[in-house]
Amino acid sequence: MLEKRKPEFAMKLFSNDKEALTSLYEKLGDPEMVKDLRGFYEEGSTTKYCDKVFTKMMLLDACFILYLINSVFDRNIRSTFPLYMVPILCIDLFLLENQIPFKVLSPKRTWLESILCIRSDQRSGEQRQKSELIGGKEPDHLLHLLHRSHTTRNIYIDPFGDLNQNYIYKSNNFPNVNQLLDVGIRFKPSDHTISLEHFDFSKGWCGFSIAVQLPPMDVTGYTKPILLNLIAYEMYSGEDDWVTSYVCLLHSLIGDHEDVKVLTKAGVLENWLGTDSEVVELLREGPNYLHTQFAYLHT
Repeated sequence: MLEKRKPEFAMKLFSNDKEALTSLYEKLGDPEMVKDLRGFYEEGSTTKYCDKVFTKMMLLDACFILYLINSVFDRNIRSTFPLYMVPILCIDLFLLENQIPFKVLSPKRTWLESILCIRSDQRSGEQRQKSELIGGKEPDHLLHLLHRSHTTRNIYIDPFGDLNQNYIYKSNNFPNVNQLLDVGIRFKPSDHTISLEHFDFSKGWCGFSIAVQLPPMDVTGYTKPILLNLIAYEMYSGEDDWVTSYVCLLHSLIGDHEDVKVLTKAGVLENWLGTDSEVVELLREGPNYLHTQFAYLHT
Protein backbone atom coordinates (compact mmCIF):
# COMPACT_ATOMS: atom_id res chain seq x y z
CA MET A 1 0.00 0.00 0.00
CA LEU A 2 2.70 2.49 1.01
CA GLU A 3 4.85 1.51 -1.96
CA LYS A 4 2.12 2.71 -4.32
CA ARG A 5 1.82 5.99 -2.42
CA LYS A 6 5.51 6.91 -2.56
CA PRO A 7 5.09 9.13 -5.68
CA GLU A 8 2.37 11.00 -3.77
CA PHE A 9 4.67 11.52 -0.77
CA ALA A 10 7.46 12.75 -3.08
CA MET A 11 5.17 15.39 -4.57
CA LYS A 12 3.98 16.51 -1.15
CA LEU A 13 7.55 16.78 0.12
CA PHE A 14 8.38 19.17 -2.72
CA SER A 15 5.05 21.03 -2.38
CA ASN A 16 3.85 19.70 -5.76
CA ASP A 17 6.83 21.31 -7.52
CA LYS A 18 7.27 18.89 -10.44
CA GLU A 19 10.25 20.79 -11.84
CA ALA A 20 12.18 20.47 -8.57
CA LEU A 21 11.41 16.76 -8.37
CA THR A 22 12.40 16.21 -12.01
CA SER A 23 15.61 18.15 -11.47
CA LEU A 24 16.51 15.94 -8.51
CA TYR A 25 15.74 12.80 -10.52
CA GLU A 26 18.05 13.98 -13.31
CA LYS A 27 20.79 14.76 -10.81
CA LEU A 28 20.52 11.32 -9.21
CA GLY A 29 20.36 9.70 -12.65
CA ASP A 30 23.72 11.07 -13.76
CA PRO A 31 25.87 8.03 -14.69
CA GLU A 32 28.64 8.97 -12.27
CA MET A 33 26.13 9.52 -9.46
CA VAL A 34 24.45 6.17 -10.14
CA LYS A 35 27.81 4.43 -10.07
CA ASP A 36 28.65 6.17 -6.79
CA LEU A 37 25.31 5.25 -5.21
CA ARG A 38 25.57 1.62 -6.28
CA GLY A 39 28.96 1.55 -4.58
CA PHE A 40 27.29 1.94 -1.19
CA TYR A 41 25.71 -1.50 -1.54
CA GLU A 42 27.19 -4.97 -1.50
CA GLU A 43 28.77 -5.78 -4.84
CA GLY A 44 26.26 -7.28 -7.26
CA SER A 45 23.22 -6.64 -5.05
CA THR A 46 21.80 -3.87 -7.29
CA THR A 47 22.66 -5.28 -10.73
CA LYS A 48 19.11 -6.57 -11.23
CA TYR A 49 17.96 -2.94 -11.49
CA CYS A 50 18.69 -0.88 -14.60
CA ASP A 51 19.90 2.68 -13.99
CA LYS A 52 16.45 4.23 -14.49
CA VAL A 53 14.72 1.83 -12.09
CA PHE A 54 17.53 2.18 -9.54
CA THR A 55 17.40 6.00 -9.72
CA LYS A 56 13.62 6.06 -9.33
CA MET A 57 13.85 3.70 -6.37
CA MET A 58 16.47 5.90 -4.67
CA LEU A 59 14.40 9.02 -5.29
CA LEU A 60 11.11 7.62 -4.01
CA ASP A 61 12.66 5.92 -0.98
CA ALA A 62 14.51 9.11 -0.01
CA CYS A 63 11.40 11.25 -0.38
CA PHE A 64 9.37 8.77 1.67
CA ILE A 65 11.93 8.81 4.49
CA LEU A 66 12.06 12.60 4.58
CA TYR A 67 8.29 12.94 4.36
CA LEU A 68 7.82 10.48 7.23
CA ILE A 69 10.32 12.32 9.44
CA ASN A 70 8.71 15.63 8.58
CA SER A 71 5.24 14.26 9.42
CA VAL A 72 6.41 12.92 12.79
CA PHE A 73 8.04 16.15 13.93
CA ASP A 74 5.32 18.41 12.53
CA ARG A 75 2.79 16.31 14.47
CA ASN A 76 0.57 15.68 11.44
CA ILE A 77 1.49 12.01 11.23
CA ARG A 78 -2.08 10.85 11.99
CA SER A 79 -3.43 12.56 8.89
CA THR A 80 -1.03 10.62 6.66
CA PHE A 81 -0.36 7.20 8.18
CA PRO A 82 -2.51 4.81 10.26
CA LEU A 83 -1.52 5.26 13.89
CA TYR A 84 -0.67 1.58 14.39
CA MET A 85 1.92 1.80 11.59
CA VAL A 86 3.89 4.73 13.00
CA PRO A 87 6.12 2.76 15.44
CA ILE A 88 6.85 0.16 12.75
CA LEU A 89 7.73 2.81 10.16
CA CYS A 90 9.95 4.76 12.55
CA ILE A 91 11.88 1.63 13.52
CA ASP A 92 12.24 0.66 9.85
CA LEU A 93 14.00 3.98 9.19
CA PHE A 94 16.97 2.83 11.24
CA LEU A 95 17.20 -0.84 10.31
CA LEU A 96 20.70 -1.43 8.98
CA GLU A 97 19.40 -3.32 5.95
CA ASN A 98 17.05 -0.45 5.03
CA GLN A 99 19.66 2.29 4.82
CA ILE A 100 20.08 4.29 1.61
CA PRO A 101 23.08 6.51 0.78
CA PHE A 102 22.88 9.83 2.59
CA LYS A 103 23.79 11.58 -0.66
CA VAL A 104 20.26 10.90 -1.85
CA LEU A 105 18.92 12.82 1.14
CA SER A 106 21.26 15.79 0.55
CA PRO A 107 18.59 18.14 -0.94
CA LYS A 108 17.05 18.25 2.53
CA ARG A 109 20.27 17.82 4.51
CA THR A 110 20.18 21.16 6.34
CA TRP A 111 16.61 20.56 7.45
CA LEU A 112 17.33 16.96 8.49
CA GLU A 113 20.43 17.89 10.49
CA SER A 114 18.54 20.68 12.24
CA ILE A 115 15.92 18.18 13.41
CA LEU A 116 18.55 15.79 14.77
CA CYS A 117 20.45 18.61 16.47
CA ILE A 118 17.35 19.80 18.29
CA ARG A 119 15.87 16.42 19.12
CA SER A 120 19.06 14.74 20.30
CA ASP A 121 19.76 17.49 22.83
CA GLN A 122 16.27 18.12 24.17
CA ARG A 123 16.95 15.64 26.95
CA SER A 124 19.99 17.58 28.13
CA GLY A 125 18.38 20.99 27.69
CA GLU A 126 21.17 22.34 25.55
CA GLN A 127 21.47 22.45 21.76
CA ARG A 128 24.89 21.85 20.27
CA GLN A 129 26.16 23.39 17.11
CA LYS A 130 25.48 21.37 13.97
CA SER A 131 29.17 21.19 13.16
CA GLU A 132 29.83 19.53 16.52
CA LEU A 133 26.93 17.10 16.26
CA ILE A 134 27.14 16.10 12.62
CA GLY A 135 30.84 16.41 11.91
CA GLY A 136 32.53 17.66 8.76
CA LYS A 137 32.37 14.49 6.69
CA GLU A 138 29.03 13.50 5.18
CA PRO A 139 27.53 10.44 6.91
CA ASP A 140 27.01 7.27 4.90
CA HIS A 141 23.32 6.97 5.75
CA LEU A 142 20.66 7.87 8.32
CA LEU A 143 21.75 5.24 10.86
CA HIS A 144 25.30 6.60 10.63
CA LEU A 145 23.94 10.10 11.30
CA LEU A 146 22.01 8.82 14.33
CA HIS A 147 25.19 7.19 15.62
CA ARG A 148 27.04 10.49 15.28
CA SER A 149 24.30 12.36 17.12
CA HIS A 150 24.98 10.21 20.19
CA THR A 151 28.78 10.39 20.15
CA THR A 152 31.33 13.18 20.25
CA ARG A 153 32.83 13.87 16.84
CA ASN A 154 35.60 16.40 17.43
CA ILE A 155 37.89 14.26 19.61
CA TYR A 156 38.98 10.72 18.86
CA ILE A 157 39.65 8.53 21.88
CA ASP A 158 41.38 5.20 21.49
CA PRO A 159 39.42 2.85 23.76
CA PHE A 160 42.52 0.74 24.37
CA GLY A 161 45.09 3.55 24.48
CA ASP A 162 45.68 3.63 28.25
CA LEU A 163 44.39 0.17 29.08
CA ASN A 164 46.63 -1.94 31.28
CA GLN A 165 46.98 -5.14 29.30
CA ASN A 166 47.29 -7.12 32.56
CA TYR A 167 43.80 -6.05 33.64
CA ILE A 168 41.22 -8.82 33.34
CA TYR A 169 37.61 -7.68 33.31
CA LYS A 170 35.01 -10.14 34.58
CA SER A 171 31.46 -8.90 34.13
CA ASN A 172 30.07 -11.41 36.64
CA ASN A 173 32.20 -9.76 39.37
CA PHE A 174 31.14 -6.22 38.45
CA PRO A 175 29.18 -4.59 41.33
CA ASN A 176 25.62 -3.57 40.58
CA VAL A 177 24.09 -0.16 41.23
CA ASN A 178 22.90 -0.87 44.78
CA GLN A 179 26.20 -2.47 45.78
CA LEU A 180 27.99 0.68 44.62
CA LEU A 181 25.41 2.79 46.43
CA ASP A 182 26.19 0.95 49.67
CA VAL A 183 29.84 2.07 49.52
CA GLY A 184 29.00 5.72 48.89
CA ILE A 185 28.99 5.88 45.10
CA ARG A 186 26.11 7.91 43.69
CA PHE A 187 24.78 8.26 40.15
CA LYS A 188 23.66 11.25 38.14
CA PRO A 189 23.11 12.07 34.44
CA SER A 190 25.87 13.67 32.40
CA ASP A 191 25.66 17.46 32.30
CA HIS A 192 24.49 19.11 29.05
CA THR A 193 25.14 16.11 26.81
CA ILE A 194 23.71 12.76 25.80
CA SER A 195 26.96 11.62 24.21
CA LEU A 196 27.61 8.00 25.08
CA GLU A 197 31.30 8.84 25.33
CA HIS A 198 30.67 11.02 28.37
CA PHE A 199 31.42 8.98 31.48
CA ASP A 200 32.87 10.87 34.40
CA PHE A 201 33.47 10.90 38.15
CA SER A 202 33.05 13.83 40.52
CA LYS A 203 33.56 14.21 44.26
CA GLY A 204 30.55 14.63 46.47
CA TRP A 205 30.10 16.69 49.64
CA CYS A 206 33.46 17.27 51.38
CA GLY A 207 34.94 14.49 49.30
CA PHE A 208 33.19 11.76 51.30
CA SER A 209 31.37 10.32 48.30
CA ILE A 210 31.81 9.94 44.56
CA ALA A 211 29.23 10.65 41.88
CA VAL A 212 29.33 8.69 38.63
CA GLN A 213 28.01 10.64 35.65
CA LEU A 214 26.32 8.44 33.05
CA PRO A 215 24.77 9.41 29.71
CA PRO A 216 20.98 9.65 30.22
CA MET A 217 18.70 7.36 28.25
CA ASP A 218 14.96 7.15 27.64
CA VAL A 219 13.78 3.54 27.59
CA THR A 220 10.83 3.15 25.22
CA GLY A 221 9.38 0.60 22.85
CA TYR A 222 11.83 1.90 20.23
CA THR A 223 14.92 1.45 22.41
CA LYS A 224 15.69 -2.22 21.77
CA PRO A 225 15.54 -2.22 17.93
CA ILE A 226 17.40 1.10 17.73
CA LEU A 227 20.18 -0.08 20.06
CA LEU A 228 20.50 -3.42 18.27
CA ASN A 229 20.83 -1.72 14.89
CA LEU A 230 23.37 0.79 16.21
CA ILE A 231 25.37 -2.11 17.66
CA ALA A 232 25.13 -3.99 14.35
CA TYR A 233 26.31 -0.83 12.57
CA GLU A 234 29.33 -0.55 14.89
CA MET A 235 30.25 -4.17 14.21
CA TYR A 236 29.81 -3.77 10.45
CA SER A 237 31.44 -0.36 9.99
CA GLY A 238 34.32 -0.40 12.43
CA GLU A 239 33.04 2.82 14.07
CA ASP A 240 33.96 3.44 17.71
CA ASP A 241 31.90 1.00 19.77
CA TRP A 242 30.40 3.43 22.27
CA VAL A 243 26.83 2.16 21.92
CA THR A 244 27.94 -1.43 22.43
CA SER A 245 30.08 -0.40 25.40
CA TYR A 246 27.25 1.57 27.00
CA VAL A 247 24.82 -1.33 26.70
CA CYS A 248 27.41 -3.69 28.20
CA LEU A 249 28.02 -1.22 31.04
CA LEU A 250 24.31 -1.02 31.87
CA HIS A 251 24.13 -4.81 31.67
CA SER A 252 26.83 -5.00 34.34
CA LEU A 253 25.32 -2.30 36.56
CA ILE A 254 21.72 -3.54 36.49
CA GLY A 255 21.00 -6.77 38.32
CA ASP A 256 17.33 -6.33 39.14
CA HIS A 257 14.46 -3.84 39.25
CA GLU A 258 15.88 -2.14 42.37
CA ASP A 259 18.91 -1.03 40.34
CA VAL A 260 16.61 0.39 37.67
CA LYS A 261 14.70 2.26 40.38
CA VAL A 262 17.91 3.93 41.60
CA LEU A 263 19.01 4.99 38.11
CA THR A 264 15.52 6.26 37.32
CA LYS A 265 15.39 8.33 40.52
CA ALA A 266 18.86 9.68 39.71
CA GLY A 267 17.71 10.81 36.25
CA VAL A 268 19.99 8.45 34.32
CA LEU A 269 17.10 6.35 33.01
CA GLU A 270 13.58 7.41 32.12
CA ASN A 271 11.24 4.45 31.91
CA TRP A 272 8.46 4.68 29.34
CA LEU A 273 7.98 0.91 29.11
CA GLY A 274 5.97 0.31 32.26
CA THR A 275 7.55 -1.77 35.00
CA ASP A 276 11.18 -1.65 36.11
CA SER A 277 11.42 -5.39 35.44
CA GLU A 278 10.77 -4.75 31.74
CA VAL A 279 13.77 -2.41 31.67
CA VAL A 280 15.90 -5.08 33.33
CA GLU A 281 14.85 -7.63 30.73
CA LEU A 282 15.58 -5.25 27.85
CA LEU A 283 19.00 -4.10 29.04
CA ARG A 284 20.22 -7.51 30.16
CA GLU A 285 19.14 -9.42 27.05
CA GLY A 286 21.48 -8.05 24.37
CA PRO A 287 24.94 -8.41 25.97
CA ASN A 288 24.48 -12.17 26.40
CA TYR A 289 25.63 -12.51 22.78
CA LEU A 290 28.00 -9.53 22.70
CA HIS A 291 31.69 -9.62 23.41
CA THR A 292 32.40 -7.45 26.45
CA GLN A 293 33.57 -4.03 25.30
CA PHE A 294 36.29 -2.04 27.06
CA ALA A 295 35.69 1.48 25.76
CA TYR A 296 35.08 2.87 29.25
CA LEU A 297 38.04 1.23 31.00
CA HIS A 298 40.44 4.06 30.07
CA THR A 299 38.16 6.72 31.59
